[in-house]
Amino acid sequence: MKKKLILLFLGFAVFVGGAAAENIDVIVMVDITWSLYESYDDIEQYLLGALLDEVLQSGDTFHLLRFSDDTNIEITEVIRNKDTNDLIRQKLSQLKNLRWQYGHYTNLVKAISDLISFTESRPKANKKVVILITDGINDPPPGAETPANADELRQRFLSQADQIKRQGWEMHILRIPGATDENGNPLPGTQDTPFFDIFNHDTNTDITDFSHDDRENLLADTAKLPRVIYPQDLGEVGEEFSIPFVMKNNSDIPLSFQLKTLIVNETNILTSPVDLFVPARSESQLLAIVKLPEMMTPGKQSIPASLEFEGDNRILSRDGTLNFTFVPGKPPNFGINAFFASIVMWTLLGLAILTFLVIILLFLRMRGVDNPFRRLLGGSRAENTVYSAQQKKLYANGHHSFAVEMIVSLQKRQIGHRNIHRVPKGRSLAVGGKRSAFLIFLVPVPKKIALFHFDGTSFSFIPRKKEYFPAVEGPISDCLDIEIPARSKKGYEFTIKFERYISPLEKIHAIFHSVKKQAIS
Repeated sequence: MKKKLILLFLGFAVFVGGAAAENIDVIVMVDITWSLYESYDDIEQYLLGALLDEVLQSGDTFHLLRFSDDTNIEITEVIRNKDTNDLIRQKLSQLKNLRWQYGHYTNLVKAISDLISFTESRPKANKKVVILITDGINDPPPGAETPANADELRQRFLSQADQIKRQGWEMHILRIPGATDENGNPLPGTQDTPFFDIFNHDTNTDITDFSHDDRENLLADTAKLPRVIYPQDLGEVGEEFSIPFVMKNNSDIPLSFQLKTLIVNETNILTSPVDLFVPARSESQLLAIVKLPEMMTPGKQSIPASLEFEGDNRILSRDGTLNFTFVPGKPPNFGINAFFASIVMWTLLGLAILTFLVIILLFLRMRGVDNPFRRLLGGSRAENTVYSAQQKKLYANGHHSFAVEMIVSLQKRQIGHRNIHRVPKGRSLAVGGKRSAFLIFLVPVPKKIALFHFDGTSFSFIPRKKEYFPAVEGPISDCLDIEIPARSKKGYEFTIKFERYISPLEKIHAIFHSVKKQAIS
């Protein structure tokens, strides 16, 4: 019999990319004992609220199964609106009072078989997300059909893991500590089984250990969901200021976000959308520039706020509280002090002048005019004319990549520099139709179906709308010179390829330089 506290965990899977979220079946199976009665308040506070209010969306289906001696289906509800969430909460509250139903034994082998059968019975169209909460102990009741020995038990688990893997379901497991006596020793008949090792190795299942000290992050950590962290206090601010949110990416792949709105008192105070790229299992600052609505009362403020992101909003903690002291007339503070602001201003001015001079210089060279600035410095035309591709690398530096061209099969390339860009270090450029940086006009596609990212050393291709890249399983690292298959909504197939761009003038210089070397030799 288990006597250790078992906390019901309700989780959810993260979807990569910015496409609208598809409907899913969330199937939660709980290893339940008498001690659940004592933990129910924590269940509602830390898990149910986050799942129902922040994760599940209209059209999703929520299922709750519990098992001990046998398996029972407690809840199956399609999410429609807030009323559905309230109905689910009522049913969960009623379960708290069914203490007489809680079992003394755990038939884990039968429970996994029941879980597989139930999940297979759900509509094939919906993505399946399976959440299992257990201590991994198989302690069936007397008389129940059970594996005869440890070898047979292992083979049963291996067979079940193979079934789940072949179905392609997304599965997460929350591991609860097993039952122990007063000295911390396992109770008789409740020794650990090979369950966790088999499912982690053979199905690549994410397994998270429950911790009483970090219950607030349990949902994000176990289901690998992204999470917003609000700043504690912004201090004194004026009408315009910056808010340093933190985006935490708990998944094993890099994610891109676009903050669309920041709602305060039913008003969007965000001055412009903010794009952010967060590497796998890390966090990055999301700096939002805001302007407070008129008639804001001076003094200490504690205001509820809500963040809305482009596309899939399965992001935790989007709602929070902004704490600050409003001082009318206070100069804008965008995260840098006045000294650094002046440095930035003069730097930008210098860059603007330098850019203007470079444009003039390039224009004169294209017209066949010798470089007057080089002459003033004593240089010759011969020294200034021929550069190899290796020397120039198209003006790459520590802050930008060299120029890259996107080539779409059968799409015209004679469109000027429209699909030729240098990507700043740590930034991403959109790929798609409409106003995307890398433009696809061969077939109709929406804006930002993918991202082209430069991390300072290499390039990555990150699909955001997976329906346009059915053959691409995820982000493609070192993606230069790789043909990426794509397909329009009407089934037209084409490919995308990114290549280092060499200008026609540069190619001519390289040819002449090569000919000159051969003549000399």
